[in-house]
Amino acid sequence: KKDLLNVLNNLNNHLTFKTFMVGSSITLADLYLCCSLRRVYDLILDVEDIKKYNNVTRLLKLVSNLKQLKTVFGELKLK
Repeated sequence: KKDLLNVLNNLNNHLTFKTFMVGSSITLADLYLCCSLRRVYDLILDVEDIKKYNNVTRLLKLVSNLKQLKTVFGELKLK
């Protein structure tokens, strides 16, 4: 879990002044990252972790609320 939290910390710092991972609109990088993060948020992170990585959580919420992703994955449910 320590390595995962280190990666999330780096992602969180990267997203401090950015809406998306690359550029000013959604890309495949955002989609891939968020699809992977959904399982991490469901199975590994607790409430305190989710609060700590607020920029990553913001991206996850933004991408997960896209109509096309909601159709496939359903509603995002955070702890």
